[in-house]
Amino acid sequence: MGKNVDYSIFKEVWDKEYTVTRQLHRICLKWPDKVAIIDPVRKKELTYKQWNEEANQFANALLDAGLTTYDAVMGDLFNTYEWFILFMGCAKARCKFPSMNFMLPEGQVCRLMDDSEVAVFVYDAALKDMALKAIEMAKIKPKVCIMCGPGEVPKGHVSYEKFIAGKSKEAPKTEKDVSWLDPLLGLYTSGTTGVPKGFTLNHGIIFFDNMMNAGLNKFDETCVSLATNPLFHRGGNTTGVLCVLHCGGSVVIMRAFDDNLALDLIEKYKVSHMVSAPVIYERMCQAQEKKPRNVSSLRALVSMGSPLDKESCLRCMKILCPGVYNGYGTADQHWVTMLKPWELPERAGTIGLAITEDIIKLVKIDLGRRGDPNNPADDCPKDGATEGEIALRTMRTP
Repeated sequence: MGKNVDYSIFKEVWDKEYTVTRQLHRICLKWPDKVAIIDPVRKKELTYKQWNEEANQFANALLDAGLTTYDAVMGDLFNTYEWFILFMGCAKARCKFPSMNFMLPEGQVCRLMDDSEVAVFVYDAALKDMALKAIEMAKIKPKVCIMCGPGEVPKGHVSYEKFIAGKSKEAPKTEKDVSWLDPLLGLYTSGTTGVPKGFTLNHGIIFFDNMMNAGLNKFDETCVSLATNPLFHRGGNTTGVLCVLHCGGSVVIMRAFDDNLALDLIEKYKVSHMVSAPVIYERMCQAQEKKPRNVSSLRALVSMGSPLDKESCLRCMKILCPGVYNGYGTADQHWVTMLKPWELPERAGTIGLAITEDIIKLVKIDLGRRGDPNNPADDCPKDGATEGEIALRTMRTP
């Protein structure tokens, strides 16, 4: 292979094939009738084929409503199956899907509507009163307002069911043009000022996040993940949910966390994986001790959000599952470090090593300037005592 070889094919393949839409297409070719999404509250189960078709309907409805490339479809939703329809439907229509914290009041919601330049606003019926106030306060008014869930739809709004009714289940005309650089999932997280700040993940970032998680936590098509974290949170979407669907597994959604219900769902659906915070696992341990369920299907519990001490780690291993992981990361960078089951409980309380694709340095803070992680002279000594500032480099970042 010499210099005259045309390598442009590689660019084309990466651009068109490393997208969430193409991955769903590949899964549908292999397991169209396999259950992908389980929503016990709504009593709804979607196979991969049904997820694909309903996402097509939503995408076609967006296009019929006049939306164009990179328009924003904002979701203010609890953990429901519609979240996944919006996510994939927006991907197919080449629209952005900013997903916001359902606990935010109308004053912050209207600010995020303006910040995202919202074209379509989708909200849960339980949030109707707040949503109406936020829409009234927003400077940028959405073209379409959609309510998900049972209840009376406000005047001028439309129910989710009516919005997609009669729309084609075939792929929208825009899907063939989807690029791995298309912005897709917008996430808002609070910063040091307390005001939510947004960032957007494109197809490529989500795709490689999913691949990284699959290797890190051993996901495959036999996995069943219990979604206890909010889907608007990085720890609730790309961490243990979208990556399982990327592999052809199944996801069981919890609208709100309840320790006894979580254990019941694990037993009923043979859940194999969970990603949640140490306080959640402790509540489940206590509930399991009072009323034991069959949780033998669990293969991995990934702890996140706060340090997992040695005692808590041992309790999880003994009561729930021996395969405990403890990861640390940020909303925009995703996982940065991960402690594996074979490193626990001995290393509990530490952050562990950087994951495979990342680099972490601890640089000195007494230099009179910001430490340079590329300058070995700025590295902190590895003595377990010297304080420093963490610097990281990840391959998966907005």
